Amino acid sequence: MKHRTRFIEICGRALLVLLPIVVFALPTSVFAAAKKSSANYDSMTLPQARLYMVQLINIDRSKNGLRPVALDPIASLAGQKHSDKLLALGAHSHWEPDGTKPPQRYNFVGGTDYVAENFAWYGASASPQKPDPKARFSRASIAGLESMWMHSDGHRKNILDKYRTHVGVGLSQSQFGISVVADQEFINKYGNISRIPYKAYRGTRVHVSGTLNSGYRVQCVSVTREDFPRRMSVSELNSTYSYGIGTEQIANYFPRDMSVSSSGFACAIEVKPEWRPGLYYCTIWAETGAGEKIPVSLLTFYVF
Repeated sequence: MKHRTRFIEICGRALLVLLPIVVFALPTSVFAAAKKSSANYDSMTLPQARLYMVQLINIDRSKNGLRPVALDPIASLAGQKHSDKLLALGAHSHWEPDGTKPPQRYNFVGGTDYVAENFAWYGASASPQKPDPKARFSRASIAGLESMWMHSDGHRKNILDKYRTHVGVGLSQSQFGISVVADQEFINKYGNISRIPYKAYRGTRVHVSGTLNSGYRVQCVSVTREDFPRRMSVSELNSTYSYGIGTEQIANYFPRDMSVSSSGFACAIEVKPEWRPGLYYCTIWAETGAGEKIPVSLLTFYVF
């Protein structure tokens, strides 16, 4: 079995998350045998396989004294779109061909919480393969994915992050189960954050608002920037390692800079004329009653 792991690290106050990609290859004989006999595979539907993945995640979290996570439908939609597309392309990456990354994909389908991704390709090779819309997943393959993630430091940290509350699961399988592409989209859901426009223009404002669960209060709204996404070839996608969320620190808004009440908060981000065009990330940080600071939302918008 060939094993290649790619790690992502993020540091700095603006946001601290980057996650690995794992690609596993199995002997060709395994897949030849699979073609001959479906007895090697269970018969879980996609919804059943997702729930089984969540069950395994929660077993690992329970062993480490952590609360369970719940399956999130919006994050699952984002993960499924990504796994389907990359299986069809024969690519392994946190990026997609249009240059978008996990936070944007999650925002595009309506997600507004904080998201962090685990991604894996399990199969003979990263070659273009048509996703099977009627795929039946084996417990062995799902358990194998969770096991290899738990034996990879970056993935393990994501699975065992104590602040995770939900997870989205994307699972795509080619015919005969030759390859399985999997996404875990971990979510920090600590309130209800409003969506923001995907585009903003210099000299205007972007309004961010929401409510937080009892026991949490807004601590900071951080804005970072990076260049516009660019289109990427399959070879470029396969050469990627980690993704970031803007390394250029632009602005920080604290409670004194926004409207804060017991029922929520509202922050007006001033898109200044001197801001350079690009992709901007808005991270909302919350503080717990114990003084811990956690990211509870990650929103993206383009500035023109």
